[in-house]
Parts: sequence; C-alpha cells; structure tokens
Amino acid sequence: MANKKKTSTEPTKSLVLGENISQYSLRSSTLQLSLSSSMNDQKELLTFDEDAPISEIIKRLRNIVNCKEIDRSHLSDKKVDIANSLLDVLVFKCTQLTEKALFNAEATLQKNEKNEQNTTFSQFQENFSYSDALRGMRKPHTILVYPAKDSSEATSVEEILKNTIRPEANVKIREFRKVKNQGVAVSCDSVKDIQSIISRLDGDNSAKEKVSHRMPGKRHPSIIIYDLPNTITDQEVQEALRTYTEDGENLRTRFKLKGRKPDTSHLVMEAPRQHFLQLKRFRKIAVNWNMFQIKEFFHVKRCQFCQAFGHTRQNCKYTVPNCGICADRHSTSYCRSNFQLFINCEESNRNSATPPVSFNKVSSTCLKTLKVLQINLGRTKAANDTLHPTSDKLQSDLLLLQEPYIYDSQIKGIPQSWNIFNSISNKAAVIIPSRQLHAALISCKQNTVAVKIQTGQQPTTLIWAYSSPYSNIQETLLEIQEIISSLPREKIFIGADLNGHNTLWGYSDVNSRGTAIEEFILANNLFISNSSDAPPTFTRNSSKGWPDLSLCTQQMIGEIANWEVLEEPSLSDHHYIEITIDSSVKNCTFTRYKTRHGNHNIFLKNLKPHVNSLLRAFRNSQNEKDINEATNLLQNCVIEACNKSYRTKNQNLSPTPNWYTQDLEIEKNRLKALRRRAQRAPQDQRNARFQFHKEELKKYMRKVKTAKNSGWKSFCTIATNPYGTHYKAAFRKAIRPAELIALNNQDPSGNHLKIAQDILEKIFPHPANSNSSTYILPCTANDCPFTKGEVATVIHHLSKGKAPGPDGIDNIIIQQIFKKFPFLLMEPFNTCLKLAKFPDPLKVGNIILFHKHGKSKTEASSYRPISLLPTIGKVLEKLLTQRLNFHLEKNNRLSNLQYGFREGRSTKMAITKLLDTIHKGKASGDHVLVLSIDIKGAFDNIQHIAISSYLDNSKCPTNIVNIFKNLLQNRKVILNTCEGPAIRDQKQGCPQGSCSGPALWNLVANEILQENWPINTSSIQASADYLSWFPHALTRVQLESQINDSIAKFLHLDKQTNLQISAEKQIISLSAS
Repeated sequence: MANKKKTSTEPTKSLVLGENISQYSLRSSTLQLSLSSSMNDQKELLTFDEDAPISEIIKRLRNIVNCKEIDRSHLSDKKVDIANSLLDVLVFKCTQLTEKALFNAEATLQKNEKNEQNTTFSQFQENFSYSDALRGMRKPHTILVYPAKDSSEATSVEEILKNTIRPEANVKIREFRKVKNQGVAVSCDSVKDIQSIISRLDGDNSAKEKVSHRMPGKRHPSIIIYDLPNTITDQEVQEALRTYTEDGENLRTRFKLKGRKPDTSHLVMEAPRQHFLQLKRFRKIAVNWNMFQIKEFFHVKRCQFCQAFGHTRQNCKYTVPNCGICADRHSTSYCRSNFQLFINCEESNRNSATPPVSFNKVSSTCLKTLKVLQINLGRTKAANDTLHPTSDKLQSDLLLLQEPYIYDSQIKGIPQSWNIFNSISNKAAVIIPSRQLHAALISCKQNTVAVKIQTGQQPTTLIWAYSSPYSNIQETLLEIQEIISSLPREKIFIGADLNGHNTLWGYSDVNSRGTAIEEFILANNLFISNSSDAPPTFTRNSSKGWPDLSLCTQQMIGEIANWEVLEEPSLSDHHYIEITIDSSVKNCTFTRYKTRHGNHNIFLKNLKPHVNSLLRAFRNSQNEKDINEATNLLQNCVIEACNKSYRTKNQNLSPTPNWYTQDLEIEKNRLKALRRRAQRAPQDQRNARFQFHKEELKKYMRKVKTAKNSGWKSFCTIATNPYGTHYKAAFRKAIRPAELIALNNQDPSGNHLKIAQDILEKIFPHPANSNSSTYILPCTANDCPFTKGEVATVIHHLSKGKAPGPDGIDNIIIQQIFKKFPFLLMEPFNTCLKLAKFPDPLKVGNIILFHKHGKSKTEASSYRPISLLPTIGKVLEKLLTQRLNFHLEKNNRLSNLQYGFREGRSTKMAITKLLDTIHKGKASGDHVLVLSIDIKGAFDNIQHIAISSYLDNSKCPTNIVNIFKNLLQNRKVILNTCEGPAIRDQKQGCPQGSCSGPALWNLVANEILQENWPINTSSIQASADYLSWFPHALTRVQLESQINDSIAKFLHLDKQTNLQISAEKQIISLSAS
C-alpha cells in the first residue's frame, strides 16, 4: 500500500504510461504469460523497485492476479474478474491523468508562445511573414443562447443579440448559426470575446429576462432501454437508474424510438462515462418490478439513396443512387434482381482484393473478342431510342451507324457517357458504349469517319461511310480511298451503306453504283464479309435488299469470326448486323480508388508501419537526389496501403435505361414471333400477316415513345433538388474528355502510342533557346518553414471531387494522412523549402484533352490540355504560391492595373474602370478607342527564362525564388494510351491545372503593364490574359497614330517574351465624341 500511495502522488511518473498504455490494457498477452508461471516465479514478481513507473507496476499486478499454481489459481474466478476490472479502471484513470497533464503542458506552451509573439511583434513587424499571419488561427470558442423559459416576448434571439451587442463593443464574431429549440450558437476566436458577450447579456436587464446562455456541454455515450411500456413515466425510469448508478443526478433523455412490441418505446439516454460503464455491465435493469434489456446505443446514420453511412438522404451529395439489393447503380425501388449483393459488405471486405500497383504503372484489362453492331437507323427517333437497350442486351463493344436521328446537330437518344465519332454530315457515326474500349480518330470527312483501335499486336482501323442513292457514289469512294492509302499494310474493316446493287452481296441485278463498288473492292484488294445466304438487311413493304456492306483487308480475313443479320426489331427499315472480330483489345488505365466509401482506418493502419522510415528519409535528405528518392518512397508506401484498403474504380457499361421495362421486352419478343409467322405463312396469307405485323410495329413504336416520356417525367418528378441530375442532363451537358486524334499534316499510320507522341509534340513544343536558369545568390533572407496551421488550412480546403494525378492519390487520402500523421506531410514540405528543391516525381502531369466547341477536330489548337498533377505536389505548390503572392503584395511588386488572379479584384472592377475612362474622354470632347487583345495560349507559351528573370527582380526570399525555378525544370507530361503512357518533357509554359500558373503569369503581365506607353494611351489594364488599351485623342488621325505606336510596342514586347496574339479574339470599339 505504501508503494501505491507513493506512485499516485508523483505526476511525473504517470506520464510514462502514456507511451505504452495500450499494451497493458489488453489481458490476452498477460494471461498467455501467466499460465506458464510457477510459484517460484511469483516470488520474483513480488520484489521490485518502488520507484518503478506505473506501467511496470500494473504489468506485475496482472501477472500476480492471473498466475496459477499447477492447474489451480490461488484466487477464485470471480475474484480474478473483479481484480482485472479494477486494473482496467486504474489504467483508464491513469490515461485521464496523462491526457490532462499533456493538455495543461500544451496550454502553457501556447500561452508562452502568445506572450512571446506579443512582445516581439513590434520589433519584427517589417519581416512579418505569411506563416506568422496564420499562426494565430485556433479552434473557435462557442456560446449557446436560448430564449428564456418564462419569457413571453415574440422577439427572436437574433434581434436581442443585435440590440445588445452593438458594433462599438468590438466583439469579433467568427460564426453565427441556428441550433435547436430556437437558439443560436455564437463562435469567436478568443475567450475574451465570449466573456464580453456574457457580460453584456448579464448587464442588460431586459436581455437577461428574455434570453439565457450556457456553454456547450460534452457529448457523453448513449444507452438504450428496450421495450419500455408507454405507461412508465420518465421519473420512474430515473429512480431505477439512480439505484444502479448510486448517484443522485438524473441522466439526460435524448429521444424515443418505436418499440418492437405494441404500446412500447425504446428510450435513448445520455450517461457520463462512469455511469455508462456501470449500466453496460448489468445488461438488464428493473423498472417497476419488470426487467428491461439495456445496451450501448450507437448513433449510426445511413443514407437510403447511396447506401453509405454517416449521413441521411437529405444531406446526400451523390447524384447516382446505389441499389440496396443488388449493389448496382440504380434506385432500390426499380431493382428487379433475383439475387442480393450488399454494397457495404462488398466494400468493407476488400482486403487484398487487387494486386499492388507501383507509381506510373497502369492497370490493364483485355477484351478477348470485339462485338460490332452495324445498323442504318433511317433517321427514326424510335430507332435511336431502342439502340441503348439493344446494345446493352447484346453486349456490343462498337456501334456503326448510318442515318441516325439528328436534332440540333446532335445524335439524340444516346447516353452522354458514350464516345461518338461522326462524319461532318452526321450521316455516318462510330459509337463506343464500352468504357473499356478507347479509339483514336483517324479521319473525319463529309460522309466518312475512321477510328483506330489497338487490337492484338497491330492496330485495327474501322471506316464507316454512307452514300445516299441520289448522290454521287464516287465522292464517298474517294474519301474511303484516301484513308486506305494513308494506312499501308494495316488491318482495316469497312462498314458502309452505299446503296449499290450487285450479285456479289445478294442482289439479283447489277446497277452502275454496284459496278463502281465492285471496281473499288478489286482495286484495293478488299474482301466481302457478308454471308452469301444471309437474309436481306433492308425490308420495306414488299421490297427487300442487301445495301449494307462489310469489307476488310487481307490481314483481317481470319479474324472475322461471325457475320449475322439479327431478328431484333430495330424500328427501322434496316436490320441489325452483328460482326464478331476474334482479336483481343487491350486497355490500360491509371488506378483510381473508391475513397468516398470509408475504409480510412484500415488505410491508416496499413500506412502506420512506414511512417518512421519515411520521416527518417526526409530528415536525412541533403540534396535533390535524396528528396526524389524519399518522395518516391512516400508515394509507393501510400499506394501500397491504398491497394490493401480501398477498392478500385471499375469502368463498366452504361446500365439499361430505367424507362425500358419488362413489358416492352415482352412486346418486342412478340413482334419477332409475328414476323417469323409471317415469313412461314402460306402465300395467300403472307401479305395479311405482314400487314398485321406492320400495324403491331407501329403500336410498339408509340409505346416506346410513351415509355420514354413517362420515364423522364417520373425521373424529374421524384427529384428533390430542382438543380439536380435531371437539370444537368437537360441543360448542362457533360463535356467528356476527347480521345486521341490523328492531327493534320501528321502520318496516321502506326499505333496509339505514336499518335499520342505526335499530339504531345504539337501541343508542347520545345523553345529554340532552352537555357536553364541559374540560382541566385542569397541577396534576401530565406523564408521561414511552413506551420501546421498553414498546411492544415490548405489541406482542409481541398475539393474531394478533384481527379488525382498519375499516382492515384486523391485529396481524401491526403486529408486522412494529415489528420492522423500531420508530420508525414509537413516534414517533406519543409525539407523542400529548406533545400529549395521541388521533387521530380511530383512534376509529372497526366494530360486530359478537351475539345473546344466549334473547332476542327484535327487541329492541335482545338484542344485544351488539362494537366492532372500529383495531389501531394499540388498541396506543396499551393503553399509556395501563397507565400509568393504574400511577398509580392507586401513588396508592391504587382501592378494595380492587373485585375485577374488577384484576391480582392474582379472583372467587374475592370469594366467599371473602362466605363469611367470612356465617359471622361467623351466629356472632354475626345475620341476614345478600346482595343482588347487576347494572348494565344498564355499558360502554354510562357518562357521559363522570362519567369526566372521576373522572379529574380521580385525581392522575394531566396528559397522561394529558387524553389520556383526548380519547379520549372524537369517537368514532364504524359498522355495515356492503350499501350501505356506517352511521355514528353515540358520546357515552356505552365500546366493548365497547376496552382502556380496564374501567379507566374501575373509576373509576366506585370512587365507589360509597367512599360512606358505613348501619351494618352496610359489607360491600360489586364484581366488575366486579356489586355486592354483606352487611347483618346481630339482627332481620328491622332488616335490612329497613337494606337499604331502602342501595337508596335506591344508586338516588340511579345517578340521578347515569345508570346502570340489570338487574332480571332481581338476587340476594337470606337466611341466618337
């Protein structure tokens, strides 16, 4: 007993327990050890140093309690359980003391830091840094204000606070929000402001009578009492609970739930931890001489829309539902599956489901065969509508269409997720519904379109064409001939509706168009894939024909496994043709993880063993090579933990539309049966049966139209958000990333990797003079390291929906790492800032191309290259950009004429200044001219040498300048293909999607704005990459002279910086006096 008293009065020894407290709170390890103990060992356990730490004392006590002599314990089982329970309570008490001591120590340190800052602020005010500005950010303090219970006033709490706390009170309120029971929560940054609010509420007698205030209480664990009769009052329950807790305080009642038995309720109550442990141990309690089950209550929220936990349907952020029955991407109410698959179990039991993937590696999938569906839709809307369910039923990989239904220059009835390659006239189109299949656009002509797919060892080109029976067939044949000539000795498949008659493909006669097609086939050594005994591909009333052709080169003869005309109703005059190509299709994609559905604790557990080695690698880094190796190690460790914890995103086919019901499928099968009966009917009944089939087909078309309209109406009706998915589908069409394209003046032959390399060379050219920048001497002091608050602010504001870089590490993963292991990110960031080196693995950007609407598809300038950078690098780049902007604003190194990419400025201010200048010029009787010029590819064409020169003159800290120079070096861009990524160095410009691009562009534009311009043209301003001049003069001749001088000087500056003017975006406006 003396030893126990001695250890309990020494708070310094209790801190030792904080390091290894978890290993002594578990009994399994001690019981395993104690079973093999003997009585001789017990004598050694009783002799120990009285100055031993508490952790050692508890360990020895457990061994004494649980030890056995031969097969019999010296204590009864009941006493052993009681002793172990007392030891558990002792461990918990020690943990509380440890946490309290650590909290007091941290509070003392924070107080000392604050006092130290207050005494030295005036001394170092000139060197005030960005990190110093964020250092004072702490968790806000909150007070709750409610209406008084005996108050009959109708005035709201907000009005009372507004009248009581006036602006002269100088109270800094950070947040103001409503809470339950008509109350409000007021949050402030300091306790002083909270005390000021309390004193003013207590000092005002009128406010004191109307409102009451209190500090937020601590949320305690909850218990639930099952099936309490509704006749039992709360007072009776409280009296029963006080009997078990031996305490006079009442427990707080949270809410009631409907019971399992009639006229009963489940009562949920909140209990302090000590009472909670006591009640949980009893399992059942007596209330009015009846026993009721009592358990711990878990506050679990589940969304019935996405089936995820942690939120309800009202707060769900997802737009695509998850089925609670089959785990598919549709609403549970529409599910018709016969089997059950629980989505949450599938995602939580994913351990070791996928092989580990390294950085810059891609996951490969392979289609063993390629299913091609060929059809002429006859410009019929119903045929377009049924194309989606038909392709989903047949599992088609490619759709080759002619004459689809076009409205507003777009093919209607096609899901937005499908890739569409159409000709200029929209008469021929190639559609890829499968997301596992990627194609490169080779050619897009008036009536012909060609795409290339990587199959096997060599690529396969698919050409699709249409020629109306009333047009010149030689024009279409010439377009096909040009494509074939540009692809020598390659596999080519041609699907065309050329409306030519010839006995080679089923007709009984030959016309001029058929002869021209036959000569074209012989000249190019092509082979006809149509079956000689195939049924007609076109039927209308009593006429029939075989206008649809399938041709291939000699290299593809053995790969055409099947060519068949299907009986599926197409609601068009033509029939579906299914072609099976026996060739594997390879697809490579970067790994993406499903991080929105949890498993974060498993991820952090898998990452924890690598934390110390990663920190040691960065702390020992002395040069750029060490930083690159440590960064590679960090990425690989995070990827390995992700592979063991998260599921990967799969690219599946689009599901069948919800409007296509089982009744429509039954009706379609009935139409197939009617057609077969009409074909087998006797000659005298055949016409009547075909006429009956035609009438039923018209009814089916009307049913399809009605079902689709009703499905869209019900989809819009059940939507709770008026600007939800239905609004986006109708008014905000999704812009899909563009596929690979063979550019003009480029050789279209070769595989996807060659085409991607040509695109990168065209979009990211290398400058003529690529002199590397040099590091400046330390003329200014280095900037201070990043603080935890500074990094936390940047990571907190990361968007969770952003696409990750090539490594697959998204923003959610970064937030989870910083939440658990903050120094695992702070250590690399501060090491990079200290050495002024940006890691090379974080400079690799995955390029995604987006087509600019209305521009040619075969021009490189028609695409916007968006770079997906590694998330770790984007966080570091954001921190550096904030520091750079802070110093530029502090040193007044940015012109006030720049209104773009600057905090506190906008285009509205630029327009206001423009209008003021025009009004002043007109008031003075001058002519005013407005010249607006857009810089072509501003971000892509900035020269790195110019940026380095502007950084040297910015008077920013040395390490900030040097790390930005290092950021511009060794940059790489990659464009993913079916065979892997194409890689190219980026030696000019800034990636579109980087955080530093706007800040670096402002440096370049700043030099233009600060030039000495001619007289009366000093009114110049910039909005991002738009530059505007406002010259004014008394006569037009003077005005013309001034603007010509300004343009000549601007062109000279552009020549120095190697920038180009976008001629199609120039705006010239003259305002006469």
